[in-house]
Amino acid sequence: PNRAFYYQQDPEGEELRGMWLGEYPMFAELSQINPYTDLNAGDIFIIPEATSCPTHLVRTGVKVFVYQLGKVDATKQLKAGCQYISHNFYLSKESGVDVQQSHIIIPYMNVGKTHFGPIDNSKRENIIILNHDDNEGAGWDLVNPSLENFCRDSSSCEIVRPEGLKAPELNALFRRSKIIVTTCMRGTERMPVEAAMAGVVFLTNDCANSKDNRDFPLPREHIFSERNKLVNVVQNILNNFEIEQAKLDTFRSVYKNVGHLSMIRETKQFYRAATSE
Repeated sequence: PNRAFYYQQDPEGEELRGMWLGEYPMFAELSQINPYTDLNAGDIFIIPEATSCPTHLVRTGVKVFVYQLGKVDATKQLKAGCQYISHNFYLSKESGVDVQQSHIIIPYMNVGKTHFGPIDNSKRENIIILNHDDNEGAGWDLVNPSLENFCRDSSSCEIVRPEGLKAPELNALFRRSKIIVTTCMRGTERMPVEAAMAGVVFLTNDCANSKDNRDFPLPREHIFSERNKLVNVVQNILNNFEIEQAKLDTFRSVYKNVGHLSMIRETKQFYRAATSE
């Protein structure tokens, strides 16, 4: 099979290209092709999940894969003949695809956002970051008043909602904070990962992506639920911060190795698997 690289042109193509080049300069080295005229049987064509499966290419023998980055029902794409790769295990299983290990390709983040060096607790305060991420109906109606009441009544913590912060400001906040709370993650969300890499304790609820330990090897006591009350979890972490922080060593060891080299390895693994199918 031939290896092809494709940059999808659209009305915002040049603007998006400029954004991507700023964070991923190697993107400029990719060739641009026209998928309607330059692809042949046996070629691999990867499309975003928001793009309809190009059945005309499937019929000509092109191996079309949808790269799943969000929670989208895969039924229509599978029926049209497209296959799937995913950025994590939970999303592929939840969407009815359940891809094998070779078809998991984890996108990497800018090195400056995840590689903070040794964890420094000298500037830590009892700051709790709330990472809403627009997850409507994901339990925030309970989380917000619960934590606000706790911090107000105990005078032991401060809640911060990181809205409109630039990267240096966000990194500084991570180095000062002790806890980040998110709910019902719909994939590998960047802010909790970045915060955890800086030494913040990552809390989420027993919902959606937290249920797959392959994506998030979190200690069970850091996953709150009806039985494991959020306020109790927070109180324990504030009282025993360094002990609870150390429980995320396994999590950090997973994500500190996610970078462009790991994505290259996973892409090669996927390519070998796809061409042998």
